[in-house]
Amino acid sequence: MRITNLALGIIISILGLIFIFAPKFTITLFVLVAGITLLVAGVIMIIQGFSTNSRIIRNSFFYRGISALIIGILSTAVPSFVAGVTWTIFVYVIAGYLLISSIIKIVYSKRFSIPLDNIVVDIIIPIVFGILCLFMPLKLGATIIRLIGVVGVVVSIALIIREVRNRPIVVEAEVVPPGDEEKQD
Repeated sequence: MRITNLALGIIISILGLIFIFAPKFTITLFVLVAGITLLVAGVIMIIQGFSTNSRIIRNSFFYRGISALIIGILSTAVPSFVAGVTWTIFVYVIAGYLLISSIIKIVYSKRFSIPLDNIVVDIIIPIVFGILCLFMPLKLGATIIRLIGVVGVVVSIALIIREVRNRPIVVEAEVVPPGDEEKQD
């Protein structure tokens, strides 16, 4: 049994349980980690900007570094607020995409005389999910995080079972005392 795969299965299972039982904490933690990463990246970009002779590259690094620092500071100072706003915007963009793509499919089906019977599923499912996204963006986010957690737990259990079932068979070697080698032939 390889300990690394067994440990990986246990870690994935623990993370999956955290995703299932504390989705808001999970999202907030991700935003906090992203904020810290952006702070470090912002400082590095500003330093890199000062180390170049090109004014255009220096300005590019400087502005990118400042924007990374601003978003990083916001993400570390109020991670739950940033997570909520970011997630809400993300879900509304997805809802808009789903609804607009369904409308485009309807228009093109009329324009090219494609019977709606052939594409009704391609139209109805995005409309339903788009409307769900519009009316329940935060609940939908928690549900998605929980589903990711369930998948993580299932995968980790499968990994652990596989490792336990496929552990190598250990055969103990027979120890032959010195001088008894000739008797063994």
